[in-house]
Amino acid sequence: MPSVSKGALWTVYLVMLMDTLNFGIVFPLLPSIARRFGASATLVGSMATTYSFCQMVATPVLGYISDKYGRRPVLLISLLGTTLSSFGTGFAWNFSALIAARCINGVAGGTVGVVNAYIADVTTKEEKSVYMSYISAANSIGIVLGPALGGLLCHWGFQEACYVSGALSGLNLLVALPLLKESRWA
Repeated sequence: MPSVSKGALWTVYLVMLMDTLNFGIVFPLLPSIARRFGASATLVGSMATTYSFCQMVATPVLGYISDKYGRRPVLLISLLGTTLSSFGTGFAWNFSALIAARCINGVAGGTVGVVNAYIADVTTKEEKSVYMSYISAANSIGIVLGPALGGLLCHWGFQEACYVSGALSGLNLLVALPLLKESRWA
């Protein structure tokens, strides 16, 4: 049995799900983004790439910081960053602000290494593969739900979809505050 509560484990899986959901939620919104900001296909493509690029750069840095200061603070700060940047995406007043918000969202979403390390910290060698597979499942669910949710919400508008994403991330943060325990000293 892992050395933390089921609530802590589910919170970590929810972090992973929200990272991929936030990545995918914008894809059905791309036509709205292009219209709203008068952006060409190249600019819209760069916006979509920004999240992934920033996530790729941030992932090893967040992993290093979590090794030094703990998994919990990194995950909580990342959740706060995801929440604020999701709202920031909705509040973007021009294309540059949109790119900045998506970059921050990508940096905050670079938690895959921290999530994996959290599970590695709290499971035994025998349990590790089962609990790691749940991370993969949360990732896949987020990839499926992100575009689906974006597609449903695009009828209300680009901003509203971003606000829902921010609210879900904020809810994840509120759940994590009491439930997520530090794994490195568990």
